[in-house]
Amino acid sequence: MNCEQCKEEVLELIEREAVDPAGVREILDRCPDCRALFDEMKAALVAVDQLPLEDPSARVDADILRAAVMRRTNVARVGKRRFQAPPWAMAAIALLAVGIGVWAIPGDNELATEDGFGTPLAESDEDIVTEPRPASAPVEVEEAVSDKAEQGLRLDQETRAERQAEGPPKTSVVRRKRAQEKRRAASAPVRQAKAVEAAPEEASDIGAVAGMEDMVQAPAANARAAGAARTVALADESADQEANKEVKEDGDDTDATCRKTVADFEKRRRRDAGVKPDPEQELALGRCYAKLGDAKRARTWLERAAAHPKTKTRAQTALEELAID
Repeated sequence: MNCEQCKEEVLELIEREAVDPAGVREILDRCPDCRALFDEMKAALVAVDQLPLEDPSARVDADILRAAVMRRTNVARVGKRRFQAPPWAMAAIALLAVGIGVWAIPGDNELATEDGFGTPLAESDEDIVTEPRPASAPVEVEEAVSDKAEQGLRLDQETRAERQAEGPPKTSVVRRKRAQEKRRAASAPVRQAKAVEAAPEEASDIGAVAGMEDMVQAPAANARAAGAARTVALADESADQEANKEVKEDGDDTDATCRKTVADFEKRRRRDAGVKPDPEQELALGRCYAKLGDAKRARTWLERAAAHPKTKTRAQTALEELAID
């Protein structure tokens, strides 16, 4: 460090002396002028530190106190303007909202009346029960129609259950729908007969005008009974024919599908002797062989399918059916 730098940084050297006195003394020993300047500046700083501090004037103290009072007043005002809702206000608002909601929502009786469902069922049931039944309504025809209708429904349910158990091919879905439509068309006369039975007022009016109710109502009832019986018989006969036809067509389609499945598998097996079908194909082959009458091969493929957890239950069921056959 030269003399110019030492003179410029004399204050820094004074502060540095408290930390590194040996280094500062080494720098000052190189130049007597720098040493003298350092001592003078150090003595001046010591003299300045010893001077008493001047007390502030009364005006300055008054300004400071006035500013402190104003600051305290402003802080207090800001705190007072802050809004803090009491704890019971939220509870009161919640109760008010609940009361308005309960008042605005109509009762169950009003809703039922507006929607049209408020009419008590007891009145309609009483009207139906206490309604006088004319003597001209034939009980025998009613029983026959109900029996035939139940038989038709039972036959339809049994046929549907058998087809679901057999698992018919997808090609027979359209034919089943057509058969159902034909059955509905065939059962239309039955519904017409019921409508005729439910409206016997014409016969009673004719008997009242002629004064011979018994003589007029008996032939009319017999005629209606005979006509309804013939209609029911024709409807049942046509429905049975359609059902038998559909069952036969479904059976033919199933046999053809099974023959095609077996032929395709045999062809693949001749080309590649190591072909191994998956469990679903093994189950399908077993069922097809069973339908075609080859019980030995059917049992072989069904036993293979029963070895897989995925097709175990269905394969065991097919084996039981094969054993029964």
